Amino acid sequence: MSTTTQDRGRISRRRLPWPKLLILVLVGVPVLVPILYVVVSSFSDSFPGQALNWSWAPWERAFDSGRTVQSLLVSLVLTLRVPISMAVALCFAWFLVRVDVPGRKFVMYALWTAFFLPVLPMTFGWMLLINGNSGLLNQLLDRLPFVDGPIFNLQTIPGIMWVHITLTTIPIMTILLVPAMRAIDASYEEASDIAGARTSTTIRRITLPLLAPAVLVALLAGFIRSLETFEVEQILGTPAEIFVYSTRIFNLLRASPPDYAQAMALSTLLLVILVAVALLYQRVQSRYADNATLGGKGVRVRERPRTAKSWLAAIALYVAVAVCIVGPLAMLVAGSFTKLFGFFFLDQPWTLAHWTSVLTDSDFVGAVKNSAIVALTVGLVGTFVFALLGTVFARSRDRLTRWISLAAWLPWAVPGLLMGVAYLTVFLIVPGLASWLQTLLPLIIVLLVQSLPLGSMMMQSAVTQVSPELEEASYGTGAGWWRTYFRITLPLVAPMAVTVFVITFMSAIRDISSTVLLAAPGHSTLSLLMFEYANGSEPEAAAVVGVIIAIISLAMTAVVLRIGERLSVN
Repeated sequence: MSTTTQDRGRISRRRLPWPKLLILVLVGVPVLVPILYVVVSSFSDSFPGQALNWSWAPWERAFDSGRTVQSLLVSLVLTLRVPISMAVALCFAWFLVRVDVPGRKFVMYALWTAFFLPVLPMTFGWMLLINGNSGLLNQLLDRLPFVDGPIFNLQTIPGIMWVHITLTTIPIMTILLVPAMRAIDASYEEASDIAGARTSTTIRRITLPLLAPAVLVALLAGFIRSLETFEVEQILGTPAEIFVYSTRIFNLLRASPPDYAQAMALSTLLLVILVAVALLYQRVQSRYADNATLGGKGVRVRERPRTAKSWLAAIALYVAVAVCIVGPLAMLVAGSFTKLFGFFFLDQPWTLAHWTSVLTDSDFVGAVKNSAIVALTVGLVGTFVFALLGTVFARSRDRLTRWISLAAWLPWAVPGLLMGVAYLTVFLIVPGLASWLQTLLPLIIVLLVQSLPLGSMMMQSAVTQVSPELEEASYGTGAGWWRTYFRITLPLVAPMAVTVFVITFMSAIRDISSTVLLAAPGHSTLSLLMFEYANGSEPEAAAVVGVIIAIISLAMTAVVLRIGERLSVN
């Protein structure tokens, strides 16, 4: 009697080797402890580290404040950039994978560049270019006879959305979709073409349903991450009195006296929303659990021949790269060489003094060393752990696994700043942990926890695309779970693992909000040093560090993407 795919999937899922309760503990302890601290603290009107004073007052203050309600509504409005970016990213990914577009490697490197570039100085670059009266492009356009006043203004809701869409949302969504689209066998689309379907019909009826797990992950990740973004909203929104959820929490923590309890209540509210979203994701994801696109015959990637339309697509991609990346990056580089940041029309505006000052600063040398240790540790350990968790989530559907998967989502509910406060309090009040605050360990732990949701879900979506038949064939030859995992499963999802490593590595390099309160003196990373320069009214030095981070990231990206290309499925 033949065995159905569903039956073979169930057999494969029973071969998981670890006690799941142990996995739940290993995932739950570092995730749940700080989150429970946030939830409990939302019902206590006391300061961190003090005895609990149970009260509903933090919640009453949160909902009685018109500014708090307004910030939540503005945050929801700003999430509209997610579906907009997804539509653009799907077009980019399809052209880059399915069409022989000239220069597509350059476009992919440019997208990685956009994702890796530090958001804080790049926002300064956009401000120098098109923000209000000080924007260079606005000043040039103002000289035209029919122009009266600045054309562009970033200190608006559309302006904030534009910065996010160009710097982060479209690049990361395209980066997530490209490996998933490469894992779809072109024979499905060829069958549709042979049946006479138009290209748009094939994309709508064949490509998108097969791509649904990755699209779902990207949409939900973009939606949740958009709720907790901080730097751009703080720089552009606060001067225009546009407050969002994260900047409202930041203002509560900076108030005199700070209102920690209300900040915790707002985070708990987002936690409730996230749990609902996570349950919805699991429900939808279960529908695609058997939606494997990688089978024993491998995958054939078909490229449509180069035509005039390919060149038009290439031109559109080049224009997007030039407008969204080259412009603000050029302004950032130029700003690092100016005597006064943004003053390009002085008699002698250029200098190397800021570069000399930064490169000879002992704090800069220490920050480079700390960034390398933290980012490599988080990238390597995180990728290994996330790959294992993604396999467990994809191959097992019992109730305990769903609880583990739900726990892996929770770090998204807490903004990085509050996560840092929670971990700082835990390290201070738990006996024996305080001495570790003088090391890099707290930074590594909090960055691993922050990367857990995206890393584990990306690996889950990749493993879901691998047919369980391949693993069953390995088991049939007598191989155990670990041998099958390292010889069959991991090589097939290696391109996604490389992507996860790069994203985790760069997230550790770029992070500011999670680590700013945990870094002891002498343990700053490059991003924290850049933040210190920016806060210390040294934007030129901050731009220098931002350019250096971009150079390091590009070098790292070139090496890792080269490895990823070799590992890609032919």
